[in-house]
Amino acid sequence: MYDFSRKSMSVSALVKGIKSNKIRFDMAIQRGEVWDNYRKSLLIHSILIGIPIEPLLVVYNPEAKDYAVIQGKQRSLALYDIVEKGKKLHAEMEPVLDDAGNSVEIAKKKFTDLPTDLQERIKEYTLDIWRFEQITDDEMNELFFRINYGKPLTAIELTRTKTVSLSEFQKIATHEAFTIAISDAARRKFFDEKLIIQSWIMCFKENPSMLSAQVKKHMQG
Repeated sequence: MYDFSRKSMSVSALVKGIKSNKIRFDMAIQRGEVWDNYRKSLLIHSILIGIPIEPLLVVYNPEAKDYAVIQGKQRSLALYDIVEKGKKLHAEMEPVLDDAGNSVEIAKKKFTDLPTDLQERIKEYTLDIWRFEQITDDEMNELFFRINYGKPLTAIELTRTKTVSLSEFQKIATHEAFTIAISDAARRKFFDEKLIIQSWIMCFKENPSMLSAQVKKHMQG
């Protein structure tokens, strides 16, 4: 039985937590940063017009007193990039209303260029948090898999959610044989991990198959 508590956190607190490394994105199952500027900006626009945002799923570490994000990395980093790092909003963002009901252009503006009331609206926006404390790696992988099952994850991204000892494959991927030969763009799509997994299957499995369903089956142990 999965046990979690429902909490809340402001965007301002989220940004502060990321900046201080109290909110982390280093779980092995996590994808790289994949959202483009349009999707990041659309999240900000959604906040400004009051559209609800999916809850973030996190694991709380009571010893380090920090949070590891299971689900919500893209949204969290989008908020950090725009609020803290000054990423400009996309040119196609539509105007929004300020607190006085006036239409305000936000396209191509930085967070600090927005009127104060809009800045405060973003910073004070309340995010729903589902916090897990007692959860095993297997339970976490299964949770991530089920949450993303209906979403367009690639075959390797789905395979990663079922891979036993994924961190060991990731350690191999840090070898210069892979870091030199494989581009940053390919690594963001986990091509290096895919190559290592396929190599492992070829070496250690009888009648190896590279069909996605069979690869996932092999990686479940």
